[in-house]
Amino acid sequence: MNYREIRPVYTIVLYENSSAIFHQFRDTYIHHFRQTSDTGLEMELLEYYTFILKFLRCDSAAKL
Repeated sequence: MNYREIRPVYTIVLYENSSAIFHQFRDTYIHHFRQTSDTGLEMELLEYYTFILKFLRCDSAAKL
């Protein structure tokens, strides 16, 4: 199998009780992450993460 034929992997994490770091962004309940290099080298890696938080406020849910 060729590396170019490998499909990306998406991991979705549902948080019932989110950690304190997420509380800094009360109006943002979906966060997208991807892997990066500490050297600045850019490469298309195949793993992506989406964190969805449970503490939706009524006004935020209306934005869906």
